[in-house]
Amino acid sequence: MKTAIEQLRQLVMEGKETFPNREVRTFTLLQELTFIEKRKQADYFLAMHKYVKELKSMPDALIGPGRRWMTASHVCQTLGITNICLGAI
Repeated sequence: MKTAIEQLRQLVMEGKETFPNREVRTFTLLQELTFIEKRKQADYFLAMHKYVKELKSMPDALIGPGRRWMTASHVCQTLGITNICLGAI
């Protein structure tokens, strides 16, 4: 069984394939994943990924863009937690 950070890394790298290279940089993703791993927050991001994915499947659910650094996070964009265009920031 994979650890939470291994699951998160896999989901993030799979999600990265859906974006043009200029929008989501691998170097930045790896930095963010290291930051998340050091702070033992992988479970939180996995839970948010599942939560937002479920909400997006409901036609009446309203989902905001996120808060603080997460709105500009490459990890959050690849997981579908935020849809902020990072190229415009």
